[in-house]
Amino acid sequence: MDPLPTYGFDELCSLVDLPARTVRYYIQMGLVDRPDGQNRGARYAVRHVEQLLTVKKWQAAGLSLDRIREL
Repeated sequence: MDPLPTYGFDELCSLVDLPARTVRYYIQMGLVDRPDGQNRGARYAVRHVEQLLTVKKWQAAGLSLDRIREL
């Protein structure tokens, strides 16, 4: 059985087509879970990709970041 894939920070940003600064901000705001591990060993899982894509979708629908955080 294959383990679930994990991604480095740059890979994550590329997958969701967001700038690194934006992804860091979303993590800081609590819209996205913190990574597994720290510093250069930090890894991001499929759940992080899904969270970021959900934030993008809701923003495109016109919701504010504060409202997204409430949801």
